[in-house]
Amino acid sequence: MRTWSWLPVQRLPLWVFVVVTAALVAVDFLTGPYYQFPSVYVVFIVAVAWFNGLVPGLIMAVILPFTRVALMEWYWHQPWDPQAYVATAFTRLVSWVLLAITTARLAEHERSLRTKVNTLVSLLPVCADCHKIRGAGDRWQDRKSTRLNSSHV
Repeated sequence: MRTWSWLPVQRLPLWVFVVVTAALVAVDFLTGPYYQFPSVYVVFIVAVAWFNGLVPGLIMAVILPFTRVALMEWYWHQPWDPQAYVATAFTRLVSWVLLAITTARLAEHERSLRTKVNTLVSLLPVCADCHKIRGAGDRWQDRKSTRLNSSHV
C-alpha cells in the first residue's frame, strides 16, 4: 500500500490547531474586511477534520465564521450592512461544516481500509522475491493461477 511520507499517520495534538487558528484569525484581522473568502480556512478545516476527526473539524468550521462576524461587528465597523455579512457567515458555516463532515468520514474510511489491508496482508503469505502465494500444503502458486482458481469457485 502506498503511503504518503509527507503526511503524518498519527493524530496531531490539538494545541497545534489552536495555535494555527490564532494565527489564521490574526492574518484575517490584518487583511481586513474586503478579502471575502479566506480559502486558507478551507485547507485548515480539512486538515483538522482529517487528522483529528469530526468534532475538532466541526469546532473549527463553526469558530472561524463567527470570528469573522465578530471582527466585522466590533473592529471593522461594518463596511457592509449586517444582513450581508451574517448571510456570508452563514454560507461559510454551512459549507465548512459539510466539508468537515465529509473529510472526517473519508479519513475514517481510509483508516479502516488501511487496517483491513494490513490485516489481510499479514494473513496471506506472499514471497517477497517472486510474488507467489503460498497455498494449501505449503505449495507456492502463481498469483494468476490463484485468481483463475478463485473465479471458478
